[in-house]
Amino acid sequence: MTKDVLIESFLSLGTEKGFQNVSVQEVADKAGVKKASVFYYYKTFDELKKESISFGLNELSKNEFVLKTSFETFTDFLYSFFDDVFMSFSSFPVKPVICMAEEGRSFDSNLRSLSEKFTLMLRSRITVSLDFAQQKGWIQTPYTDSFAEMLTPFVKNLILSENQEEETEEAVRSIMKILK
Repeated sequence: MTKDVLIESFLSLGTEKGFQNVSVQEVADKAGVKKASVFYYYKTFDELKKESISFGLNELSKNEFVLKTSFETFTDFLYSFFDDVFMSFSSFPVKPVICMAEEGRSFDSNLRSLSEKFTLMLRSRITVSLDFAQQKGWIQTPYTDSFAEMLTPFVKNLILSENQEEETEEAVRSIMKILK
């Protein structure tokens, strides 16, 4: 048994029921170990949480953003953008760590910092994508930064959603409506 199993158990449970509702015993049960084993690897439960965050951040930092440019329409480009964002941010362990950051941002400065880092990373991807769309002539707005700022919370909610496919359809329709 490794620390990775405990981290994965914690992140999985946190995603299912909210990170504030996860107990040491539940993590041990899910990992298939005794509660004492958790404390063998981690002096405190907070230590496990912090290492879980580090694990997720490490995985997030491995995600490269490559803007795909071989599209004929803005709609095709949008669908590809959402697919890329979901692949980057919705995978395990990245999505659970983002969920933990969003859930705990109001009372934990480390989680607030993580949430802000994620938001900036997402916003920069949106800005680059909008700039490209503007260069292609698909959108005409001198306010791509403002538009990216407006879209960021919307895209963040999509990432955290359980119904990404359905909500992506609605997001593409809404963005097209806004830009007309």
